[in-house]
Amino acid sequence: MMIRLLAIGLTYCVVSNAGYSDYDWGAMSGRLSPNATEQQVMSVVGYRPNKVELQTCGADAPNGAWQCKIFTFGNVYSNLRVYFYEDGSDVWRVNSWQVYP
Repeated sequence: MMIRLLAIGLTYCVVSNAGYSDYDWGAMSGRLSPNATEQQVMSVVGYRPNKVELQTCGADAPNGAWQCKIFTFGNVYSNLRVYFYEDGSDVWRVNSWQVYP
């Protein structure tokens, strides 16, 4: 099993590449719920995301664009991406999710 240590400022993340291509992200996505918090998502998945991003989502949405946080679990070839919105009380909640492939 290959493990690499990624240093980001003073935060350290341990990332393992083993087994992600065999992980059933579709089944895992079936356990997610809209409006779940970040902590609830990590509890369902069983570990922290490999990547966290802040982006602008919904550019074509009727109510306009909004800032979203994206958790990516897995790797570039096999992953679960969970999109969060901020609910107005500084809590990030699930808006939607996507499984690749």
